Amino acid sequence: MFLLLILLTGCNLTGFIDQPSNNDQYLSKAQACIDAGNLACATHYYGIASTTDNIIMGRIYTALATVGITEYAFLEATMNHGNSIGSLITNLANTIGSKGTATTRLNLVKTYSQYTKISNQTREGFARFIMALGILSNLLAEISSSPGNLKQSDLVTNPSLCLTALNALNAININSYCAGPSHSNLIVGTSITSISTSEFQGVPTLFMINTAITELEIALSIIGSFGSLGSQSTSFVNILSTAASSITTDDATYRGALIKNGIGI
Repeated sequence: MFLLLILLTGCNLTGFIDQPSNNDQYLSKAQACIDAGNLACATHYYGIASTTDNIIMGRIYTALATVGITEYAFLEATMNHGNSIGSLITNLANTIGSKGTATTRLNLVKTYSQYTKISNQTREGFARFIMALGILSNLLAEISSSPGNLKQSDLVTNPSLCLTALNALNAININSYCAGPSHSNLIVGTSITSISTSEFQGVPTLFMINTAITELEIALSIIGSFGSLGSQSTSFVNILSTAASSITTDDATYRGALIKNGIGI
């Protein structure tokens, strides 16, 4: 409990002495949490502030909570992500576990569209960021052969040899070892342009995953500064965006880029 208090006060050991006590202070604290890259802290203070926007934020938090992503899940994932946004996403996917289905994915996608009703720019960006994390994590939970334990082998045929091939830039071995495993329900799919219920139907696809990752970048551009979490996310997005340029003809490289950047255990 003391550790939770430290994290929600932005790692300020004296912060508990003068806790926010009104709406303006809650919003100011949420902004400070965003500036520090503290996902759980920002979720907490946006959640208790009372604004018109927070009616929408409440719907977003409720939708995420139905798959197990609460402020405490964000807290745990942030504590255990080891400076890797891929690891944070893996933790969230494992939190979702067996609750990750096509139905829950579409429910999250429907709720995601609510961000258009948020008037404050930073809150809009934050809403889009956490919803993109939720949708992406749900997709990964869906492909896990052992719910709650997303493995690199759920994405590629041979993780160890795939990583070796990627480091050596050996195209033949990349195609062999980074190809999708036979048991996986993750397909390449067709190119999509946005997070919408019409384009997120059916089995999980690499294009769905990449669209959710791209949304992280859009959200960060709206938020502005998001501490180390923001810089980690930007680096992650840039690497995957490069790999995504040839998903249709070279999905093995994209799959390999996912595990190389912390997706799966």
